[in-house]
Amino acid sequence: MRLFPPTSRCVCIVCERPAQRFALVCDYCGEDLPQRRSRLMRRMAAAGAAVCCTVAFAVVRGDVRVPASLTLPAGILVALGAGLALLPPRLCGVAHATRRERLRQVAWRYCSSLALAALTAWATLVAGSPGPWSRLHAILAAASFLALLAAPRALQIPWHKLAAGGLLAAGLLLSH
Repeated sequence: MRLFPPTSRCVCIVCERPAQRFALVCDYCGEDLPQRRSRLMRRMAAAGAAVCCTVAFAVVRGDVRVPASLTLPAGILVALGAGLALLPPRLCGVAHATRRERLRQVAWRYCSSLALAALTAWATLVAGSPGPWSRLHAILAAASFLALLAAPRALQIPWHKLAAGGLLAAGLLLSH
């Protein structure tokens, strides 16, 4: 089983028209595409791995202290990270969609991209906290960051959300 789907286009089995890349339903007839279940399972696996690895790393590594006040350079980094995290997502394949379907797609992508930025910031903040590192910490940190790096492609989230989380954490770590 591959983590990422092949780049070749699939064809709807009902209307025999080509479907868009990463599509779950046909744009023309609304029928579920044959690979819908496997793509949904990949998305759930990628999201679950990112959340579980980050939480496990944060629990094992220990307490993270957020500073009460920010210095000017730290505030600039936090503002840049927050601004990048709040950028709206790009919509794909919504030409024939209803208003409710477009809103659902925007809400899902926006919330998942904010969650990815928050998880990246949390993992980076935990990794930058003072204290000795053990072998378990290094293994969990590697698993967490690898899962976070795989999440944007599997969940169709823009890559700049990882940079937003990194900027947020860098600003918080800079003011310690």
